[in-house]
Amino acid sequence: MNGPLVLLFSSPPDSERLKYGVEVARRSSEQGNDVVIVLMQDSVLLALKDSSSSQILDNVPKIYALDEHLKRRGHSAESLRPGIQTIGYEELVELVMSDSASVIGSL
Repeated sequence: MNGPLVLLFSSPPDSERLKYGVEVARRSSEQGNDVVIVLMQDSVLLALKDSSSSQILDNVPKIYALDEHLKRRGHSAESLRPGIQTIGYEELVELVMSDSASVIGSL
């Protein structure tokens, strides 16, 4: 990974912080950076196929949802929009600790 890592926690869809985090990721991606968004806590609900607010994630190339947080909300990887993958805590730590990653938001 050679770009920003954006960690999103906020509840969709009414959080301005969440919208800001996605916009930062989108703009950074448009500038050619390898951006990764990780959805955690209630923001994992954005990744669901039937989420009415999931369009906010359009045009963000790499999105992960934290598997444990998805399961705690009664969902599984099968309920995610195409292109969104689940990761565990170990993978999250690897992303955060990567030499080339910069965490630009915990929103």
